[in-house]
Amino acid sequence: MRRRAAWLSVVLAGCSAAPQARAPEPVAAPPLAAVASDASDEAPRCVIDALGAPLTTARDPSIGPASAPVSIVVFSDFQCPYCARAVGTLAELLSAYDGKVRLSWKHFPLSFHDRARPAAEAAQAVFELGGALAFFRFHDEAFAAQSDLSRDRFVAWARAAGLRDMAAFQRALDEHAYAAKVDDDVAVGRNAGVSGTPHFFVNGIELSGARPFADFKAVIDAELAKADGSQASASCALTNRNYRTKEQRRAAERAALRAENADVWKVPLGTAPIRGPQTAPVTLVVFSDYECPYCKRIEPTLARVVERFGADVRVAWKDHPLSFHPRAQPAATLAREARAQKGDAAFWDVHDRLFAKSPALADEDLLAIARDAGLDEARVKAALAKNAHAAVIAADVAQGDDLDVTATPTVYVNGRKLVGAKPFDEVAEMVEEELAKAQGRIARGVSPANVYDAILASAKDPPPPERRVVADAPKNAAYRGGKTAKVVIQQFSDFGCPYCRKLEDTMKLLLAEYGDRVKVVWRDRPLDELHPDAPLAAEAAIEAREQKGNAGFWKMHELIFAGQSAEEGIGRAALERHAQTLGLDLPRFRKALDDRRHRPEVT
Repeated sequence: MRRRAAWLSVVLAGCSAAPQARAPEPVAAPPLAAVASDASDEAPRCVIDALGAPLTTARDPSIGPASAPVSIVVFSDFQCPYCARAVGTLAELLSAYDGKVRLSWKHFPLSFHDRARPAAEAAQAVFELGGALAFFRFHDEAFAAQSDLSRDRFVAWARAAGLRDMAAFQRALDEHAYAAKVDDDVAVGRNAGVSGTPHFFVNGIELSGARPFADFKAVIDAELAKADGSQASASCALTNRNYRTKEQRRAAERAALRAENADVWKVPLGTAPIRGPQTAPVTLVVFSDYECPYCKRIEPTLARVVERFGADVRVAWKDHPLSFHPRAQPAATLAREARAQKGDAAFWDVHDRLFAKSPALADEDLLAIARDAGLDEARVKAALAKNAHAAVIAADVAQGDDLDVTATPTVYVNGRKLVGAKPFDEVAEMVEEELAKAQGRIARGVSPANVYDAILASAKDPPPPERRVVADAPKNAAYRGGKTAKVVIQQFSDFGCPYCRKLEDTMKLLLAEYGDRVKVVWRDRPLDELHPDAPLAAEAAIEAREQKGNAGFWKMHELIFAGQSAEEGIGRAALERHAQTLGLDLPRFRKALDDRRHRPEVT
């Protein structure tokens, strides 16, 4: 069974138009004002032919010379944690490409960030009254204190940015004087296909999400090579050459998606609940999560597909509750219990009620759904208390892991993969393609009821796990199992990662099965940007090993993972309490953590 690497979807993510299930903690970003020595109130008005309008205007705060051959336009939101992460990258870019890059800011406050629009209006007021340098000073303060975007802070930051006419600033806030500018930026962004933040156009080339420096560098270097030393109008000319409308980008994405989704994967139905006739020539297998907002969003799309194609389609359900959705598993348990009590019709009835209610899926919500669906409430309570259908849900998750399902929803249309809450037209297009293929099979004598089995017979098996050569672990690394076992498993893990914690149950089952025939070696891989307490937790476990040997490490390991979701989490106070529980030499333990004695080993 392959484990999900779902954290990858967070590392390069952004704040989307639908709220994220989870966002990173804000980080202190290097100030842009520090590299804004040539912040300018004059922005080039380069009309993009494909848009019929400029992407930037003189009312956009900008850093860098107007003649720079590379223009970066960022659509951003002061309350978005991913935007805060991008600030440091932008500062690094402006320093590395001094005089060759110009950065222009566009407001794109998202509706579910309640303080983003007030912050945008305040920041624009600072720009209008104090200029670009004042704006970027305000910008830096806002991202540094992202959790407190209050009016009092706006006033303090505006004053610190050098604004002289504070009365005018206060009036601008009271009268929403620059709300229209924010609205204009949002309209420009939507027209250009922006749906989340941060979103960038580098000489018209689109980049979305909190991308690393290297991603920008690759684009900028290529653009500088095209400019060929000419700066006067290079940025405008290159932008017009590169820019594609959102319709053009979507067409290209769909073409790429068609190529990517040409593979047909073997996705057996097993005992999955199915809605639709057995003779349907097209089968949609949906890996989904009742607490996932994107899964909720695709439900109307699937309903439209069923309505349009009627008896030609059927939908099979596979549970794939994500660990950071704590109510997804109980919700899945209720739906499975409904099936156990009253069959598939009851399952789909409860399934629909769950998505209608989501994300309100507390126990009382589930029991209310059970009563409305006519289920035996006492049996439902017992099923929820005992996690009664855990085995069948886990089997679905395992199948998804084998198929590299790393996000929900993931839909297989006769074995072809679609990831995410795709629009109706995209799903319907693939259904039409598969229906035409299926009708060809039927014309050649395959029974409609056997079409899906015929597809599985020639479909690709799940991809095997990637094979890599990994350097040997240090001789004193903590391990479980047989010291001289012929099979060595190197487990790179992170004490702050919920998926790593979830994997521990699998590792215990593996060790119970194979005993001393395998050796599982622990390797530290703290993702400190996502889990800032994880590096120190790793060092604490190493100190436990130094004081109490291999057994001491694993006892500390158990305590850290067990406390991961507690109020203290895996912070310093929790680590010291665990050290006391294990009877470690506490002064020695504290000194090891203070001195970061084990940091080199973790690194």
